Amino acid sequence: MKIIGIDPDCLKSGLAVYEDGLLTGLLNFTLPDYIEMLPLLAQEEAVIAIEDANLIDAIYADKVDKKPPNLTEKQWQRVKLKKAQNVGMIKRQCSVMIELAKAYGVEVKPYKARRGNWAGNTKAVNNKQGVALLKKHTGWEGRSNNETRSAAFFGWIHLNGG
Repeated sequence: MKIIGIDPDCLKSGLAVYEDGLLTGLLNFTLPDYIEMLPLLAQEEAVIAIEDANLIDAIYADKVDKKPPNLTEKQWQRVKLKKAQNVGMIKRQCSVMIELAKAYGVEVKPYKARRGNWAGNTKAVNNKQGVALLKKHTGWEGRSNNETRSAAFFGWIHLNGG
């Protein structure tokens, strides 16, 4: 069975390929690349395990309420608006990717963002730790980045019962 882990993004999304439980590939892709892949994924009866930002109710208030001392109030308002805009764009990208997969007959399993994600871009897990976690859980020793490690994480979550 083929499991495709996906971490959606507007510019470059991450993709992880699991075949018979083993991580066999990581790559970044764009929406046009994704559309090209879908007929093959449907033919192979692959399952997409996707991080779905739509499952998050809102931006956590503690992340946006603390104005850095080096910003004016006006600058901080612009930063908060930009963050909200970026979240909305990611939510839309998730919706589009899920809708497209379903239109091609590919099974999709959406997952909520989780602490401990291997992306390596959080306070809980830094980049070096993310690389180590990816290797520990999958044996992957090749190159990776935040997006591909996150995609591998959601594929692995699906393989291990969600």
